[in-house]
Amino acid sequence: SQNVARLSAGSGKDGGLGTDAARTILQAAYPGAHMTGAAINEAVDNLVGANQMIQAKAKLLTPLRNSGNVKGYNTAKLTFDQNADPRVWEYMNIQDPAARAAFGKQVARQDPTFAGRVKALDSLGVLK
Repeated sequence: SQNVARLSAGSGKDGGLGTDAARTILQAAYPGAHMTGAAINEAVDNLVGANQMIQAKAKLLTPLRNSGNVKGYNTAKLTFDQNADPRVWEYMNIQDPAARAAFGKQVARQDPTFAGRVKALDSLGVLK
């Protein structure tokens, strides 16, 4: 449909939904495609995390750029970029403490730097 085509246009860089998670959701919109409810939920959670990450970066950097604070902008951008991961926002979105801990452990097995990423991004104030 036209909506599916619009959603799939663009890339993560330019604000479109051209991410792997978005493509997975969009592929499910086509006849004959099969995706479980759990897989859809996981893809949506990832897409929400990615979107929140983009918004957090803009919220962090825009005031620094507008004020002409080059050093602060560059420092914040470097720290953000080195630690940015949509899974951090997915983790922060989980309300149930046990589910959050389980998700954190699962991600930490894949990426041992995950806890450090969360701390670094929290120190920038972008996880509130």
